Amino acid sequence: MTIVRGCFAACVLLLPLASLAAPKDWKTLSEQERKSIVGKSASIVVHEPRETSLFGVRFMVTSDEEKERIGVLLADPEGRITDRHQQGSALLTFDMGDAAIPVSIPGLVDPAPAMATDLLQHLKTLGVIAHEPAASPVTLPATLPRGIFVADTDVDELIARSADTDLVLDVQTHAWQISRNTRLTGIWFTYISRMTLLDKRTGTVLLERDCSAFARHKASEVSALVDYLADDMAMLKRDVQDVAGQCKARFIELL
Repeated sequence: MTIVRGCFAACVLLLPLASLAAPKDWKTLSEQERKSIVGKSASIVVHEPRETSLFGVRFMVTSDEEKERIGVLLADPEGRITDRHQQGSALLTFDMGDAAIPVSIPGLVDPAPAMATDLLQHLKTLGVIAHEPAASPVTLPATLPRGIFVADTDVDELIARSADTDLVLDVQTHAWQISRNTRLTGIWFTYISRMTLLDKRTGTVLLERDCSAFARHKASEVSALVDYLADDMAMLKRDVQDVAGQCKARFIELL
């Protein structure tokens, strides 16, 4: 049974990444399209941060002391978190991670808005868009997931709710997950984001691509969530910056 549980957990963890590997007609920026947007105005869209997913097999806490520490770290003094896949609540010391549990981690900053700002600046450096005062970012709700798949970009909503510019750059974190597949593995941090460049004049998606990246820590390095979130979440924050940096680099290559 333990082996079956471990395999099941590993498969669930890989489902979001498998969805990204599925065939998709990603849009790339053609040379003609690049020429057509030279000197145009552009703005960015940011999204409300989505909650972080916790997924694993008894990787949370093993003692009352750790439960108390986790409760403080997650702003939950009872040491419990809401399990949205079942009624009621689930102790952090759950045995089987058959479903990811979303939680809000105070102090953890979504890297997508900063990525969007950097990518917009890169477009200006390339001379693709005009060097003018940037319009204030428009904040939209986080895109709702559709099962295990990342939802399609809502072009109509971007057109209707973004700033009055020629182009709109949308960068969004679609998933960030802390996980431990089995009792023998360490901590994994998985990150998935999407970049979309939209021509508002024509309602055309000029460029769109997803990125997935992860950071892995062996069990000998860290195996408990309470240790992973220690020192003001230094390890988690470093992982967020590392994987977001990987995605930003991949997005820059496409511009």
